[in-house]
Amino acid sequence: MTAALFYSSFFTNPKGLVDSVLAFQSYFTKSGTPGLHGHPWWYYLGLLTRTKSGGLVWSEALILALACLGLLAAVRKRGRFAIFISFYALITVVVFSIIPYKTPWNLLPFHLGFVILAGIGTVFLFRSLRERYRKILVGFFLAVGLFQLGWQSYQANFRYYADPWNPYVYAQTGTDFLKLVRRVDEIAALHPDHERMTIGVVSDPGETWPLPWSLRRYARVGYWTDWKEWRAAAGMEDAPIVIASRDQADQIRPLIQGRYQSEYYGLRPDVLLMIFIRNDLWERRLKNRAAGE
Repeated sequence: MTAALFYSSFFTNPKGLVDSVLAFQSYFTKSGTPGLHGHPWWYYLGLLTRTKSGGLVWSEALILALACLGLLAAVRKRGRFAIFISFYALITVVVFSIIPYKTPWNLLPFHLGFVILAGIGTVFLFRSLRERYRKILVGFFLAVGLFQLGWQSYQANFRYYADPWNPYVYAQTGTDFLKLVRRVDEIAALHPDHERMTIGVVSDPGETWPLPWSLRRYARVGYWTDWKEWRAAAGMEDAPIVIASRDQADQIRPLIQGRYQSEYYGLRPDVLLMIFIRNDLWERRLKNRAAGE
């Protein structure tokens, strides 16, 4: 009922209910035509077992090994919860591995099952050991493994979070994009309208996000997918800032040549955005920098 309320905008748009179902067509289309995201069936298990990039080795093999013990525990102990998680994890990993379209985040559904099974497997392992010294020895090796997983988590989240050396980084927004946002903020501070300054964005939607989020505090941002539509909009050829994808920028540049300065920034790997800044604001920025120095 709650979903029906939101999808239909509180029953003001009944077609939204139908659209919520038709949206799944996109997923079926992607799964059958993976394009650049096509990977072999063992892609996910390979990510979890061992990958090496830029001299760094990434592995969650400890979780997989303990998960196997969890599967054994489910078979021997016949606990309902363990059996349920085992079936869930195995069926999910098989289904996701069969689908040609693969991205790293799609392993999360079955990896969650592996993590729970790893916990079950750890308990099963310790209860299977009789001698105290063996428990201490296994505990030591598990502690080393946990340290490795913790170190790896730190590296992935705080050092290589946008670096291709991280195997989970995939078509990510690059850190260079943040410089573009800071440049917009810098120019807005110099413009008399500040956050009400007009900004034009001309780009295919696939090369726009997360600009709408990053520019959400600006009240006058227009988005176009084609430079002709942008040009037809009143006042856009004289906007303080224009941001465009590479192909659209090639069309816009001749129209504003001599009146704007331009800079390139990386959005994602092999995806560039160009920002055009009106000359009066660019010169004001240079004067401020010179005065600050």
